[in-house]
Amino acid sequence: MIFGIFYATIGLYIIAIAYFHLKYLEMRWNWDDISTDNISFPPSFIWGTATAAHQVEGNCTNNWSEFEKGTKDDGQPNIKDNQQSGIACDHWNRYPEDIKLIKELGVSHYRFSVEWSKIQPTQDTFDKDALNHYSKMIDTLLENDIMPVLTLHHFTHPIWFDRLGAFEKEENINIFVSFCERVFKEYSNKVDYWCTINEPAVVVTQ
Repeated sequence: MIFGIFYATIGLYIIAIAYFHLKYLEMRWNWDDISTDNISFPPSFIWGTATAAHQVEGNCTNNWSEFEKGTKDDGQPNIKDNQQSGIACDHWNRYPEDIKLIKELGVSHYRFSVEWSKIQPTQDTFDKDALNHYSKMIDTLLENDIMPVLTLHHFTHPIWFDRLGAFEKEENINIFVSFCERVFKEYSNKVDYWCTINEPAVVVTQ
């Protein structure tokens, strides 16, 4: 009986997939019929670059830096050769040079994330120096006619938040909301484009 229900369910699932696949055909481009010599983009199309704080700023202390230092059950490092992000490309100190490169590239927008662990090193503390740092970086972008696109959470969060259970506990959502509100308060007069959580589906699976 159980196997009958199981196979019937699988059969219905396959039929449903086949039906929707035929009814809503996937759009495919035939590159044999498309000339790439004359491709244009509308004026409203946004060209930009993007980074994540942990990947470029350097010297982050968050849930990812903890993972980088950790080991697997067999004693092997979590990352091959025990590599760690460390100073990364020192974007924290070299952002003026990086913004100059972005301008030379000719794009109009830059999506970056603010490092929560630097802005809020403890649950009860907001670091004014870190907030001022991002404010100066945003000003530098605007001075170079580059629109800032600010991401509030790009995979990383403070260790203290992680130890509270992070996003796995519903009661912690208000902590993230409070962080967001503080960042909005600081930069809403300068930043028009916001990304709350980068790739939320990936965050869910982590």
